[in-house]
Amino acid sequence: MEKQTFSGHNVDEAIQNALYDLGVGREDVEINIVKRGKVGLFGLVGAEEAVVEVSLRTEERGSLRTEDQGSPEEEARGVLEGLLKAMQIPARVVLAPIPEGLGMSPHTVTLNIQGRDLGLLIGRQGQTLASLQFLLNLMVARRAKGRLPIIVDVEGYKSRRYEALNALATRFADQVRKTGQPVTLEPMPAFERRLVHLALSPFPDIITESTGMGTSRKVVIRHRDEEEPEQ
Repeated sequence: MEKQTFSGHNVDEAIQNALYDLGVGREDVEINIVKRGKVGLFGLVGAEEAVVEVSLRTEERGSLRTEDQGSPEEEARGVLEGLLKAMQIPARVVLAPIPEGLGMSPHTVTLNIQGRDLGLLIGRQGQTLASLQFLLNLMVARRAKGRLPIIVDVEGYKSRRYEALNALATRFADQVRKTGQPVTLEPMPAFERRLVHLALSPFPDIITESTGMGTSRKVVIRHRDEEEPEQ
């Protein structure tokens, strides 16, 4: 996987955003601190985000094997099915293709949960689904000799959300081009903010930035010719 850039209020938050988005543990990645960021006046004025570059470690990549030598996909699917059974949620788990346009490793294991009335597994802004994915990664890693990123989806929720965010970002980018005025989106979790950044990264005349703190972090879309605010 090529290096990817992540940001946060501080270095720790930037790293956590990276691990959450990639679905891996700290020991699975190489991290280069690009910018440590700084706290502005009153915590707001002149503040700068921390920025890190992250790439998956090359050793043991693709070598995930369980104690019974099962494949990575089957091991992950079996553990997830066990979790759903313990939660008394009738559903089945199927392997799915890696979502395109998200910069995921080609070794990523993608699982899609199928069933009825599964909104509870998604939660508000996908937070419950994110927690389930994090837990699955931890459980599989403990039972294996290596690690690979595992992505969990529910009835294609993430794919649909990506398409919706891609359309939203493109529409607002057109608006910024026409008006010359920046647009600030609603607060989003780290994964969704990254989708917006990725969606608009091919546009040379558009810049996206994350701003705010904690759950109030938002993406700002502005024109590259817009004058940079003084720090």
